[in-house]
Amino acid sequence: MKHSLVSWLTGEDQGKMSVVESNCVRGYEWMKFDADGKPLEKNKVVVEWRAGKRNQKTGWPLYDARLIQVSSKCKAY
Repeated sequence: MKHSLVSWLTGEDQGKMSVVESNCVRGYEWMKFDADGKPLEKNKVVVEWRAGKRNQKTGWPLYDARLIQVSSKCKAY
């Protein structure tokens, strides 16, 4: 499973960084990365925050973030 390092642009964690599962990052599939897993272009992505209980009608909360790096070697805690 791949993980992504993101810097939050909105929400209560704005300005902080987190490691999330890459399948939580919308639009991740079309991005291009260098050999170190860093995006080739500056980007803004939408991330599903999968913590707590999922709302049946609206799904997971969504927040804007900047994708910093992707790795298949790290573990999220």
